[in-house]
Amino acid sequence: MASHHGAPRTELSRRGFIVGAAAAGIAVTGGQLLSARPASAAVAGYNLPFTNLAEAGTVVPRYDSSYPYGANGGDVGDGFHNGIDFNATGTSGTVMGRRVHPVRPGTVVLHSSSASLGTYLRVRHSDGHESLYAHLGSVYISSGSVSSGSVLGTMGASGDVTGPHLHLAFYTGSGWTSYDPWPYLNGAPYANGSSGGGGGWILPKTATEQDGIPGPIYWQRFQNFLRGYGYTGPVDGVPGINTYKAFQLWLTGWGYGGPIDGVPGINTYKAQQRHAQTWGYGGPVDGVPGPNTYRAEARFINQDVYDRVA
Repeated sequence: MASHHGAPRTELSRRGFIVGAAAAGIAVTGGQLLSARPASAAVAGYNLPFTNLAEAGTVVPRYDSSYPYGANGGDVGDGFHNGIDFNATGTSGTVMGRRVHPVRPGTVVLHSSSASLGTYLRVRHSDGHESLYAHLGSVYISSGSVSSGSVLGTMGASGDVTGPHLHLAFYTGSGWTSYDPWPYLNGAPYANGSSGGGGGWILPKTATEQDGIPGPIYWQRFQNFLRGYGYTGPVDGVPGINTYKAFQLWLTGWGYGGPIDGVPGINTYKAQQRHAQTWGYGGPVDGVPGPNTYRAEARFINQDVYDRVA
């Protein structure tokens, strides 16, 4: 894991409080609480900060889900990770020298460096929010207007790191009040406009296998699996009609004979329970899924083969 940091200053010291708040979907920094998605930020119009085109000597970066926004700083003791990371996790390659693009158009307002962030840039966007790109190896644009196709610089290993990567942070303004970038980029296209879905990141295992409660990670893993059954939407952990259409299509192999309408009912869930029986479910096939149905399905969807989002 590459180590990364937030603002080049001391973060809030009450680690238990801030990490717990982050787990609850609340961003915390500088002693403030704010919603995970500020009302002024629009999800539409974002792109991943790199392309999926071939660039000599590098691999397409991947979101490092093992160290998300709000995670404890761990080996460097930051206490709060106020951004997200893109690196070569899960590959034998490197992202050193990979080109970095802005996540949306704006103006480069700061080119600086610090012991923790290394060389970094900040881009101000039309809503006043800013994005930060840290640990850069080189800088091509240090000021002025940029588009999604502009190359800000290259990924590197400057600052306090354990390996090459890009640390990306979102701020509500020119200060250091951060919020989670991943909800805006999960499923976004690449900077060259190709369909994204997250840039080939690694999904964490779902805790549904233990607690029987299907949450966002459970559904992210199912959405990833259901790409083999026609699902083309984002792997965002929020199931909608297209997720359920693919879900029903898959379940035709388990006795579902109803319409592929994306509206799951008792017959959809009966078919799911028949599948769950092959993964340890021993309850009735009654079309009323409960914790034991979901635990069995989580055992299936937690297989390593469904870890990677291509």
